Amino acid sequence: MTNYVNSQYTVRVELGSPPQTLQAIPDTGSYELLVASTACEDDCGGGNHTLFDAATSSTLLYSSGNGGALGQYTSYGQGEVLSVLVTDTVSVGGMFVNNVPFLMMLQNELKDFDYASYDAIMGIGP
Repeated sequence: MTNYVNSQYTVRVELGSPPQTLQAIPDTGSYELLVASTACEDDCGGGNHTLFDAATSSTLLYSSGNGGALGQYTSYGQGEVLSVLVTDTVSVGGMFVNNVPFLMMLQNELKDFDYASYDAIMGIGP
């Protein structure tokens, strides 16, 4: 884990093939992995965020079956996010798992995301 001014701790997560590295904040209030992406229609890239680029991953599959046109809303304490469900290779702590479902951001309404030290939210809740 990386400590950001004793207020945010992030975990290095690698997604796709070849791997793209993002910093994820562990979240006990959710169970999904949500990543900022280049497919985001608004300000997912504000600040110094690394964005997941689905087009560069040879192993990514869209779960909606239509190239990601359908999305779902997820609410967090900071706001709401519209995302699409995809599957790809994910690595945390050097352990790789294939066909992991996660949410890729299409619209971001998370308050102060531009200033956050993380590029993804890694739900570890029930």
